Amino acid sequence: MIRRVILLAAVLVLGAALNLATVPGVGPQTVVGDLGDDHDTTLSKSKDAQRAECPTDTRKTDDTTKDDKASQTMETDDTTDTTKTECPTTDGTTKTDDTTKVDSASQTTTDCPTETRKVEPKPTPPPEPEVGETKVEKTLDLTADVKTVEGKRVVETTSDDEKVTVTIPVAAAVETMTIAVTVNVVVDTDVYTTVPSGTFVVAGETLDVQVKNDKGVQITEFAEPITVTAKVDPVNVDVETVAVFFFDRTIDVWVQIPATVSADGTVTWSADHLTLFSLLRLSKVTVQLNNGLNLITFTGASGTTPADVVTTLGGSSVIQNLLRFEPSTQSFATFIPNAASIVNTLKSLSQRDALFVNVDSPSPVLYTSTDIVVSEDGKRTVTVVPGLNAISFTGTNETDVAAFLTPLGSSVISASRFKSATQSWDTFAPGAPSFANTLKTLSRLDVIFVNVSGATQFFEIVEVPQ
Repeated sequence: MIRRVILLAAVLVLGAALNLATVPGVGPQTVVGDLGDDHDTTLSKSKDAQRAECPTDTRKTDDTTKDDKASQTMETDDTTDTTKTECPTTDGTTKTDDTTKVDSASQTTTDCPTETRKVEPKPTPPPEPEVGETKVEKTLDLTADVKTVEGKRVVETTSDDEKVTVTIPVAAAVETMTIAVTVNVVVDTDVYTTVPSGTFVVAGETLDVQVKNDKGVQITEFAEPITVTAKVDPVNVDVETVAVFFFDRTIDVWVQIPATVSADGTVTWSADHLTLFSLLRLSKVTVQLNNGLNLITFTGASGTTPADVVTTLGGSSVIQNLLRFEPSTQSFATFIPNAASIVNTLKSLSQRDALFVNVDSPSPVLYTSTDIVVSEDGKRTVTVVPGLNAISFTGTNETDVAAFLTPLGSSVISASRFKSATQSWDTFAPGAPSFANTLKTLSRLDVIFVNVSGATQFFEIVEVPQ
């Protein structure tokens, strides 16, 4: 009996010791120390062996496993700390990221993303024009200096040599009391790019027109067009060859604009924005217009109004109407002098337009204009649609019609050219007998009507100077 009691007491003591090992916060080493070194090794191996033999499982485990994980978690919390780090951003604000601080190594790891900023190269500004002479330098008061010109309230200033005049409508200069007008003569006309081929500068004068408001800020755009007048020597310069160009800074190209040139050498043009303006001399073209219909290539500046053409040709007593064929609608846009605006569907002309001019005159009328500005690469592309197309020919004289139309292939049905002298048509049809094809060759600036079938095509045409 006594032996049984002693054995039972030993079992109870051992069980109590094992229960202490499962209490959270008390590790197995505490109990093992109380039991002695022999039991330490046995218990440690037993637990390690149990972990090695059991597969990893995320499902619910026994109480012992839970306590071990809790113990590990508490140990981790004692050795690490999490702080917040403010990371800079590209917009000037900060972004807060977690930073893990390792106590043992006294190191801080920042999780801020690495950013590589692309540095955009700054564009090289264009060179400043070299100024040879200042023609105009004057401040105008938009109240005191106002006068009426052709029914408009304007301010006007003229250079001392009376060769340059700038006229600005009061309504064009918005929200300012005074304007400072400066006109400089630019020595180097090629300051940004070369002038169009086949032209040269009249007296070397390229004008840099500048207008500033009362705050000293340059005004480049206007609510209404301003007018600039310059004078050339009519004795040394053929005024019929003078043209005005402005430098388009968006595409780095000199562009011809409409201008009127009087017999005394006064050149006048309008502009709704300011840039460099150059007076250039072009070749001139003279066409004889007979009584009745005349089909010509318009060689003047794009933007010219039909009314300007009528005025140049002698007015409404000489010109009955102007007609331009529109391939997109297969119809004519019309301008009749003195007719209502709703009737006149032809509003503006473009260089190289094919234009019918209906003349009422017993004697021929000579129409003189500046020649076309030949494209830089010596060619242009025309869109050819199914049906009739009016094409201005800009190639060399005596060009064979069949050769000219070859790029259009079998889509060509026929081609025709109007003869004002006889008020009749010369025609060409591919495959027709030679005697039937009265249109055999083309001359520079001829207009040819081409009738094609099939799909829309892009037709490349050669351009040559006169």
